[in-house]
Amino acid sequence: MKKKINQATWRILCLKNELGLFENPYFGISEEKESNKNVSLSNRKLARKLATESLVLLKNKNGALPLHKEEKAVLIGPYADNHQLLGMWAIHGNSQDTVSILEGMQKYNPDIKVAKGTDINRNRHLFEEMGFFSEKQIDQLVSAPEVEKENNQEALKLAAGADTVVLALGENSLESGEAGAKTNLCLPDNQLKLIKDISKLGKKIVVLVISGRPLVLTNIVDKVDAIIECWFPGTEGGNAIADVLFGKENPSGRLSMTFPYDVGQEPIYYNHFSTGRPYHGSQHKGRFVSKYLDAPVDPLYPFGYGLSYGKTKIKNIELSNKYFKQNGKVKVKVNLENTSDWDQKEVIQLYIHDKVAGLVQPVKRLIDFTKVDIKRHSEEEVSFEISPNQLAYFDNTGKEVVEKGEFDIFVGKNSMECLSTKLELI
Repeated sequence: MKKKINQATWRILCLKNELGLFENPYFGISEEKESNKNVSLSNRKLARKLATESLVLLKNKNGALPLHKEEKAVLIGPYADNHQLLGMWAIHGNSQDTVSILEGMQKYNPDIKVAKGTDINRNRHLFEEMGFFSEKQIDQLVSAPEVEKENNQEALKLAAGADTVVLALGENSLESGEAGAKTNLCLPDNQLKLIKDISKLGKKIVVLVISGRPLVLTNIVDKVDAIIECWFPGTEGGNAIADVLFGKENPSGRLSMTFPYDVGQEPIYYNHFSTGRPYHGSQHKGRFVSKYLDAPVDPLYPFGYGLSYGKTKIKNIELSNKYFKQNGKVKVKVNLENTSDWDQKEVIQLYIHDKVAGLVQPVKRLIDFTKVDIKRHSEEEVSFEISPNQLAYFDNTGKEVVEKGEFDIFVGKNSMECLSTKLELI
């Protein structure tokens, strides 16, 4: 062991010597270069593209989005004119370099009206527990009652004169990340009240959710027409959000985490183990299956879920061979049809289920995916190649195991809506 450590250390020292780090340990470091490079035009262009592709359209009732330039839209919420879009893991980033949602939307509608409406959160104890804020800073984050009342009234007055209300809501960046555990995953009460009050006006409502985790959106989903999960979109977040809102970009992001129907479902994830009496597919009926008495067993939005402005459907799942050996490969293919007037990107996902294994296996396991560009009113064949190692699992000793047997194969646009077939490894 000592010899191996010495060899590994020697390789590192040799590399450092070749790089000249012993003579100049801070080689190439310059605050000026770093500043110029971080906010360069090329980096901003890339940040805008990445932010755009990370946005997930969760709801779009009756084509509420994209917005049309002629409709009278207003922007309301604590994130409307707010540059704090970097998130917890960019805590040392400069928020002044960040494009706000208001600034992004003004590029499409220079006259758009804006109101704060409410604070991000009015729970002083929450900010105290974060450990990052002084009392003076908390006073700035939590408005005085009379100011909060004025903010509410201004927002309602603005919303009353609009066709569409865009609500920019969400968490404070320090509510997520390391040491950011919470038991309440809903939007804070003051934001929920704002949504409820505005929903009574009968306007079209689009909600932008800024958050670092999946939230429980069940209590707002029926009050609004569209929801975009924006996460913390970064330096070019405002431009990316505006590009999607106004239809310059067609949203193509898909959920990398399950959104629960209720916090009591947590932990909830698509690749859970089978149970003896599963809700879906059990021979048992009624009370004695794995379910809740007061909520659905399924999530509000499953892993892999996301909408676009266009409509696509997957059909005709086929295997090149229903049987294959441990040194072989099998191709699975489907047809993807775009039935809409939009060119779009669709994420096709490939899952498996090992029906009988030496260790209990998840009901589904993602083994591959691909993002497909598909033109409006067209159809394309999408294929995956499955090799035996993709069907493997690790046993209790950490050894990779490939077992013969039958596998369910699923192809879909998310983990719940899939076509399926069967494959046997012989």
